[in-house]
Amino acid sequence: MAFTIVDGYERGAERLRARLKAACEPGAGFAEQIETALRTALALFAAEPELGRLLTIRPFAGEEEAIDCYLRWQAYGGEVLRAAAARDPAAHVHPSFVEPALIAGICWRISQHLQAEEAERLEAVLPDLLELVFVTYFGAERAGQLVRAA
Repeated sequence: MAFTIVDGYERGAERLRARLKAACEPGAGFAEQIETALRTALALFAAEPELGRLLTIRPFAGEEEAIDCYLRWQAYGGEVLRAAAARDPAAHVHPSFVEPALIAGICWRISQHLQAEEAERLEAVLPDLLELVFVTYFGAERAGQLVRAA
């Protein structure tokens, strides 16, 4: 059986999902889970930049099946993010398209560093990613407090 980009993407996305699930404490608050998830993903992609490229850049190489995988996993990530936010009474509620858009924004920001061969600097983007998510759910003032505390 020939290895395809879809096979690789599915395996890579499942690895990331398992790593994030293992890292995030079930009883932790939303902001803490976001910080843990982003730190975990950035550390994984810094250690394995090819995996990061596979999940954030490679789907856009023109294969429709790869884009479909990316969009499916993006929607899944959006659902997980939305469910986590719903458990925090302070988090703003948004239309359902917001969470997949946030996931896409996070992927785009990570891909910038991976395209520039700067995987070793990925973890430095954490404050920007936290701000992106926290502003969306808590507004600018609270987001600033949460980012400074991270």
